Formats: sequence, structure tokens, C-alpha cells
Amino acid sequence: EGTETLLKGLLSIHPVSLRFSTELTEAERESLAEKIEKTGVRLQQSRELPYVYLAQNLENVSELPGFAEGKFTVQDASSALAVEAAGICPGNTVMDLCAAPGGKTILAAEFAGEAGHVVSRDISEYKTDLIRENLERMNRRNVEVQVYDATVHDPEKEKYADVVLMDVPCSGLGVMGKKRDIKYHATPESLQSITELQRQIVAAGWQYVKPHGVLLYSTCTIHRGENQEMAAWITENFPFVLEEERQLLPGLKTELESMGEKAFRAKQMYEWMHVKLVRSFDEMTNLSAKFREQCKEKYEYTCVNPVRIQESKIDGTKKFLFELSDGNVVESVWMQYK
Repeated sequence: EGTETLLKGLLSIHPVSLRFSTELTEAERESLAEKIEKTGVRLQQSRELPYVYLAQNLENVSELPGFAEGKFTVQDASSALAVEAAGICPGNTVMDLCAAPGGKTILAAEFAGEAGHVVSRDISEYKTDLIRENLERMNRRNVEVQVYDATVHDPEKEKYADVVLMDVPCSGLGVMGKKRDIKYHATPESLQSITELQRQIVAAGWQYVKPHGVLLYSTCTIHRGENQEMAAWITENFPFVLEEERQLLPGLKTELESMGEKAFRAKQMYEWMHVKLVRSFDEMTNLSAKFREQCKEKYEYTCVNPVRIQESKIDGTKKFLFELSDGNVVESVWMQYK
């Protein structure tokens, strides 16, 4: 039963998350939620944060009451929790290095208040335009948006920020329910490449943190090399102490425990499938033989088969051709982050 919950959660289509402005009072939030529900949308308040709601039967978020007025934005609870964990206070200076489309920047700006300041950066005009669009709608004026490559050190920003947010590009293995093509793309080579990029960003940006400040490193993956091992690498190579490490599997732990399963079972399954990239239940050797047999009886474990890989000699772009178990073929192209 625990495995069934895990696999369903991994591949199911998740509701849209609406993150209400933290400047709204509880009464204002409830009133706005009632207005939204009158349009036919079903809302469920997040267990993790009272100002985040899961929305179902939602067709067009921009037409909902309060959207145009900047009373809420689209943002997952896990994303908001990362900003909460940074402990941003009124008056703080914050840098968000990989900020598009701006969800963390906006929440950081709300926490920092008008006395605070947020520098929001990303690598292209396209991405920073997305940030500006959301900032304008959410009525945030304490944010400076800049086009800047996070892998390049900026000496002018050394010891500049009380909090530096590094929500780095990642493999996305934790959000396959929303980015459903990810399961066809992940390879050991691609995971290594993204880890190298993440290290470049950390190495270029850690000096922006003021003494006694906070570096908040976050991803939307469950790959150990991008999370736990990266945290260890940061503390080994730079003057930081690990204050807190959290892997958020929204709703899964609570549901497994309510069913009488141990929460660590979900972590084991994730690591076999998405870190070690095994191709069958039989390879999950730290699970009991009985449990593996139950999995095989209930679920079809499907892996894609790489038929052909082509790599450009000019820029390293890779083209993958994958064959699925039903005979269909999927083409995927991997390009360097620029």
C-alpha cells in the first residue's frame, strides 16, 4: 500500500497551488477563498502553510477574483517553505540568484518589507521579464531585477546580503507530476552535468552572504547528489555550517504514516528509482523479497531504452532517442544552461 501511494504520488497530476499574499489578514484570505470557490474552483488549504491553497477544477488562474489585484500568485508550498526556512526579517537585504519566474523573490520581498531590499537575478531578458511581470501584478516595489549569469562571480556584491537564495537549476526528479517528460530524460550523465553547474553557481555566489548571514540552497529534485551530497560539499569547501536540511515530499510522509507504513520506505523507493536508476523491483535489494513480489504483482515497472545518442562536437548538445515499452519512440534534446 505504501508503494502504491508513492508511485501514484510520483506520476499523478497535481493541483495548482495558489500562494496568497502574506500581507492579507486571515479574514481577508478566507473571504478571498470563498469568492474563488464560488467560481467552481475547489480549494484545500495546505497542511504546511496557511497561506497556500491547492486548487482543483481550475481552468484559467488569471480570471480568478484577486489575481489581477495581486492578492495571490501561483507557487507551491515547497517553494514557499524554502523561503520561510531562510528566516528573512523586515529590513533584510536578499539576493535571489536564479529567480525566474519570481515566486521566491516575491515572497522574500514580502518578508523583507518596505525597509528591506531584494536583488532578483536570472540569466536572460526573457526570464527577467517574467519576474518583472509578476512583481508588477503583486505590487512589489522593493525589488531590483537584473540580468546576470549566476555562474559568474560579481565582486561588487561580496558581503552584500543577509540572505542569498540559490534555487539552482536541477534534474527536477521531485516534480515529475508537473513536468511529465522528466522521466524520459534522466540519465547518469545528465545528472552529473547538472551537479557540476550547481557547484559553479555556489562557488560564484557564496561570497555574497554577509558574515553570520544565510545561504539557502534549494532544488526540486530528490537526487542525493544534488541535495545531501551538495550540502556536504558546500560545508567542506566554504565557511558555512549546516543549520538545517530538509527533503520535502509533500503529503507523502503523512499519508504513509496514516496507513501504518514507515516514512523511510518512500525515501528508499525514490533512491532506487531516481538516484541509482534501477530497472526493476528485483534490484531494490534493501526491500524484502516479499515486498518486492507484492510490487511486481501490482505495478508495471517501465524503463525507457536509449536507442541512439548523438552529441554535438560544437557545443556538447545531446540528442537522445528513447524507445518505450509499448514500442513508441521519444526524442529528447539536452542543451547546456546559458
